[in-house]
Amino acid sequence: MLHAMDSFLKFFASVAPTGYALNTNMETAPLQPNAITLWFLASTPRSRTNPMQEELTLSIDVLADGSATELPARKAKRMAMEIDKAISIGWVAKQDWSDPAHPVDLGTKVSWLTRVPWRHVPEPAERYAHLNKTLSLRFIGEKV
Repeated sequence: MLHAMDSFLKFFASVAPTGYALNTNMETAPLQPNAITLWFLASTPRSRTNPMQEELTLSIDVLADGSATELPARKAKRMAMEIDKAISIGWVAKQDWSDPAHPVDLGTKVSWLTRVPWRHVPEPAERYAHLNKTLSLRFIGEKV
């Protein structure tokens, strides 16, 4: 499970739209304006019908504020489109990132559906627009 999480996060960091902060730790840094926040909704994977295949739920959040030339909703939508383009490949090789300088390919993949819609999350402050996408990352489980 840790290898799947690390592989997706490293992949996303390499393809994430530029110009926005990337937050991967909701516990120490909650949602921030003009940032992309990734966080796993469970600490243990779910098993599907195949006992070797596991699934983790990942939340991608975008919180955008407006500017003099762009409304918050438009900026959030633009950020969402850039994220969709970045993750359109639908899979990444699962690697062991214990040594970040020399990741080891584990011979399997982490995959997700690419056509998952974004949800509008109501924000009490009208100056922000909040969008959320929930991905199910599927992978072959690791022996412990």
